[in-house]
Amino acid sequence: MTPSGGNGDEGVPLLGRRDFRLFLSAQLLGSGGVWMLRMAADWLVLEITGSPAAVGVLVALQFLPLLAVGPLGGVIADRHDKRHLVLFAQTASAIVAITLATLTLTHTVVLWHLYVLAVVLGLIAAVEMPARQVLVSEVVGDESLRSAISMSNALSQGGGMVGPALAGLVIARLDRDGRSGSMRSSASRSSPCSRPFDRPNTGPHWPAVPASFGRGSGSSWRGGSSCGS
Repeated sequence: MTPSGGNGDEGVPLLGRRDFRLFLSAQLLGSGGVWMLRMAADWLVLEITGSPAAVGVLVALQFLPLLAVGPLGGVIADRHDKRHLVLFAQTASAIVAITLATLTLTHTVVLWHLYVLAVVLGLIAAVEMPARQVLVSEVVGDESLRSAISMSNALSQGGGMVGPALAGLVIARLDRDGRSGSMRSSASRSSPCSRPFDRPNTGPHWPAVPASFGRGSGSSWRGGSSCGS
């Protein structure tokens, strides 16, 4: 991919430039794939633990590196080739996805695996995001930079909508095939935080509200789990 600003594309509309179309396509696929991975990890934590608090911890770990090392990612993007950084980030994200798939399909995944992978995914994003933003200017040049950044951000948001939707469809399909139940059974044998899955799968299990609910701080949910709460 060569910078469009120096190959005579200044007067060509953005979507008429082959390099920029390839960039946007990669942006949509990469963003959608990462969001599918995040959604799958969130759902897997809920399946293993049955604890919404554990899911909240996972989400925090996914985005905490962006706050902690985000400025360092910008420094790295300034000092290294942006295309190489984006390629490295996409490759690393694929390795994370393959690792998660392997752990899940072999029924060896436990909660700390997911937490570690969430941090790694956040670190990857902290490096990729600034590098990708700068790469836009190298693809289109300064003249069309504002429009290109707007379109790039729109594609990123689109990936954030399409990715979780596709992940939901895949999860629903696997659940109908019975694979999700098999994973829950394996998790119940390997994790002490998965006791809710020891119950028969007769339908949705909603926590019952105790009669003393609201009368004092000593009230609690029946059937609740101490893991992550």
